[in-house]
This record gives sequence, structure tokens and C-alpha cells, in this order.
Amino acid sequence: MERSGDFQTITLNGTSIPCKISRKSKNRITLRVSPEGIIRVSSPPGIELDTIRDIIFKRKKWILGKLELTNKHKADSAEKVLYHGRTYSIEVSETKQSKRVAILPDRGIIIINTYRTDESPALILIKKLRREAKRYLTERIRKISTAAGLPFQQVSVRDQKTRWGSSSGRGMISLNWRSIMMPEDVSDYLILHELAHQIHHNHSKEYWQFLGTLCPGYKEKDRYLQKHSYLLGFYRT
Repeated sequence: MERSGDFQTITLNGTSIPCKISRKSKNRITLRVSPEGIIRVSSPPGIELDTIRDIIFKRKKWILGKLELTNKHKADSAEKVLYHGRTYSIEVSETKQSKRVAILPDRGIIIINTYRTDESPALILIKKLRREAKRYLTERIRKISTAAGLPFQQVSVRDQKTRWGSSSGRGMISLNWRSIMMPEDVSDYLILHELAHQIHHNHSKEYWQFLGTLCPGYKEKDRYLQKHSYLLGFYRT
């Protein structure tokens, strides 16, 4: 691992990858791969670089897999987008008297109309998806909350950078708008995951047992969210 200021570089399978290390008051080392292809490490103060390097090498397969997904998504993002778990092709047109964005499930395409606007197709699409997410997720959490008997006070659909959702002890639930890209059963699981925190305010054994009664097979859906966590860094205005 070579050092250059706050950045390091580390070579995995012959590829030199930038690595940013942040020293924080915490009990363990955590890793994530950013959309820019940077390995971001959060480490307690005093942990030696050799120790961090060893942990990165142990997670090499996971890191390279994340980088592959990120690079693939960068290549595809101008032409394709996920919506309710389905990949839609993106087409751009400039047509008078047409919807700004038309989602056509039967054809598997999303048409973005740039007629008389200075906004980029990407920005137009993001705004549309965020509106759809707010409408859909607000409706779903109300239905799921009633069906599960898990009340909440307020829901907000936000643009979190590192989380799919969060829940406070005061009944405030936040959902990431990008969850509208997930299959409906996965976004429903995310809602149940956060609602369950109204009963158990941590990730204890009791919490997971309780979640299992609400959503049998939740582990598969949780893995799906983790696999697609790279999306959290994309589609920013």
C-alpha cells in the first residue's frame, strides 16, 4: 500500500485502486466501494496501515465484485435504468405536445422528451423517478403499516448517500428514493425492515427473529439490497 496524503493505493489482481482512509472513533474497521471506484475505509485511530491492508486483501473478492458492478453500471447508465426491478432502455426524443417522461412497461422503454428544456435527459429522468418514488413508497408504507400493525408517525423519501432507509424511535422513517428501482417485494421488505425498528431499535437477535415473522425469506431480499448498494452513489443532481 503506497501513501499519498490522505489517499493510499493498493494493487489487487494487478490493478492499482485508490483507497481513502478515514480515522474515526469506532470499534471496528469498515469498508465500502464508492461509485468513483475508491475503496473507502473507516478505521479507529491507531490501527496500522499493514493491518488495514491485510483486511482489504481478505475482502479482495468482494471489493473486485463491487468494482465490476460499478463500472458496468457507469457504462450502462446513459442507456438503461432499473425501475421496479426491471431494466428499461432509455430513449431521448424532442417532440411537441408529449409527456416529459413516458414509462412504457409493455415495450420496456422510458422515453425522455427534451422539447423546449435546458435540463439534461439524466436530470429529467431523476426528477421523474423521485416523484414516482415519493408517491409509490408513501402509499406502500401506509398499506404495509396497517396490515402489519406497526404504526409510524411520518415518512420521508430522501436522497441518502449510504443507506436504503432509516428509522427513529420517534416514529420517523426515511426511505431512499432509489428503492423504487428494486423489485416490489424487495422495496416492501425495506419498508418492513424499517417498521420493525419501531419495536426493536437495533439489529439484535430479537429484531431479526421478529422481522422473520413479518417477512419470511427476508435474508434473500436483504442480500439483494446489499448487492445493489452501489446504486446509492448514482443518480445525483
